[in-house]
Amino acid sequence: MKRKIALILAIALISTGIVFAASVNGTFAGLSVVNVIVNGKTVSSDVPGVVLEGRTMLPARAVAESLNAAVSWDKSTMTATIVKPDVNMIFVDEINKNSDGSWSADNVGIRFDTVGKEKWIDLFFTVGPLAKATYQYRIVVLNPAGEVLKTSAEGKSVIDSSGIVGEIVLDELTYQKAGNYTVQFQMKFNDQFVTVEDTVLVVE
Repeated sequence: MKRKIALILAIALISTGIVFAASVNGTFAGLSVVNVIVNGKTVSSDVPGVVLEGRTMLPARAVAESLNAAVSWDKSTMTATIVKPDVNMIFVDEINKNSDGSWSADNVGIRFDTVGKEKWIDLFFTVGPLAKATYQYRIVVLNPAGEVLKTSAEGKSVIDSSGIVGEIVLDELTYQKAGNYTVQFQMKFNDQFVTVEDTVLVVE
């Protein structure tokens, strides 16, 4: 019973008097199944969203992960915790040291590159306020087919209510073909890296 409760732990998002016909999407555990779409994509889960007493109940893990949030489950207290770090990624094309000792950056925010070898990514990032702890993070680059092209070394920082600003550099990249490359910012929660933000790098 506890396993079933854990799996169907849900977020009540809609309070409505609408009655859904069970024949539309079938039933699960005697309840009408609903389709769940987040940002235009259907959310897949072994336990679907259902209608319970006029409310739409959604599986917390599947929905949270589709929004790049990390989910943990504490069986002893029957508590689900969802963490969605506020992450911003800023690409820089080139950083130069000026004659007066200061530094300047060119093409801040550029997200384009060309096919070829010996490419690199210089990524500045911010992570917003979190419960104070030591967090591990990394970036992962996926090719247009969704395969891992490169994974950065892991960084580690104490993040608290002030957040942090950091930099990660990836070199020796090879873009074999044009297309959209996905850059994922991942953080470790419950001993597992989770993608908490992603963006697209266009290669032409």
